[in-house]
Amino acid sequence: MRKKILNDAFKTEPSVSILIAAKDEGNVIGDTLRSLCLIDYPNDRFNIVVIDDASSDNTCLEVEDLGKVFSNIVLERNISSRGKAWSINSVLPRLNSEFIIILDADHLVDGDIIRNMLKCFENEEISCVQAASLVRNGSVNLLTKMLELEYIFRCKSIYPGKSIGIFVGSGGMFRRKDLIDLGGFNTEMLTEDVELSYRIYKSGKHIVYNYDITTYELATPDFKNFYNQRYRWMRGLWNAMIRHLFYKDSHLLDFRKKIQFIQFTLDGFVVFCYCLLQIYFFLGLIGLISFKMLWPILSLSLNCIFTFGVGFWRVRKWSNFNYLILFSFYMIAHTYPFMMALIDSYLLKKPEVWIKTDRSVIVK
Repeated sequence: MRKKILNDAFKTEPSVSILIAAKDEGNVIGDTLRSLCLIDYPNDRFNIVVIDDASSDNTCLEVEDLGKVFSNIVLERNISSRGKAWSINSVLPRLNSEFIIILDADHLVDGDIIRNMLKCFENEEISCVQAASLVRNGSVNLLTKMLELEYIFRCKSIYPGKSIGIFVGSGGMFRRKDLIDLGGFNTEMLTEDVELSYRIYKSGKHIVYNYDITTYELATPDFKNFYNQRYRWMRGLWNAMIRHLFYKDSHLLDFRKKIQFIQFTLDGFVVFCYCLLQIYFFLGLIGLISFKMLWPILSLSLNCIFTFGVGFWRVRKWSNFNYLILFSFYMIAHTYPFMMALIDSYLLKKPEVWIKTDRSVIVK
């Protein structure tokens, strides 16, 4: 019989399990686990469960070595690779914790993350609390710097302005019972996180986005992994949107939530259009082209600049303003994998294939 993962005796503090599904994450998971072990929360009230998805590197050795130092680290191992969704689903029924946090293997956290997340569960209707995420290796090269700007733009300014929160794969705390009642994650989806978000809202529950709670991730510094990641996101997001907004149970989402999910799916294209307008406006200002719609374009550009300003104010990293002139060109390039995902899905009818981000190329 497989062992239980958490102590049976619940005390005053709610019990929490932090779940990390990891495959070939040996060069990043050690820092993440050390970050988690410094969380300010009673050690007997939380634990860290790493589900190794048949890694071929030293992931297991890293976890086992740290498990000798920190008693609340538990290692589960898949005999064969089954993916993130299956790995998390496999341990959910055997946990005794009331809450779980799902975290990627490269995300560092602040020491007060558990307490701050628990404060957001004001009532039973809240099923999930999603933290913001920032890039912590933005200084590696120009691509990671652009990703740092994008995360500031999205996670500290755009997402907080939405009326609904969406789980984005890492940095989310859930009521474990709600996850089990919903049947866990859909193992057939490329974006099982957003697909679960649809089902949470259809069940009558809610997701809270809190930009004051932050996790810190590693951005990929090479275009190949960046392309694969964004390509997968777009195919998964589009698939989830069609499945939940155009099937028979779509009536379970009210009109405002449908619009929010559509906007979330198409955010990349919306920002792409913003960036084209900004470039158009800039070229007009320096006299390279003439334009007649000066004030509408100016208002859109000022809106975008204001949004960036809010994000920078919340992060307090003003030096990134030096790179804003390049961000519009980055967002135009960033739309390429999105377009290819739609072409492959609906014109070429290519099958969906999971492509993992290669952490070995990441420079710390």
